Amino acid sequence: MTTSDRDLEAVERLKSEGVPESTARRLVADHGPEHCISHVEALNAIGPATGPPGQLRRSAAGGPPASRPDPSNRMLQTRADRA
Repeated sequence: MTTSDRDLEAVERLKSEGVPESTARRLVADHGPEHCISHVEALNAIGPATGPPGQLRRSAAGGPPASRPDPSNRMLQTRADRA
């Protein structure tokens, strides 16, 4: 199996977001480079995310799309925020 330049780019983009190389290679092999790159770009477009590597892995594998944390989520608020 030949690895294309686009495959390598997708792996590098996933790695730059904290996805382990072995996981990035598997995602690209299973879902294609365009699919994986689109998920990296979507995550970057929404701004800071909680757990970017995990969100990318799940969304690229067919899970829910990456998203920003909900600021009203009480688990993410400090005690001062809730007062």
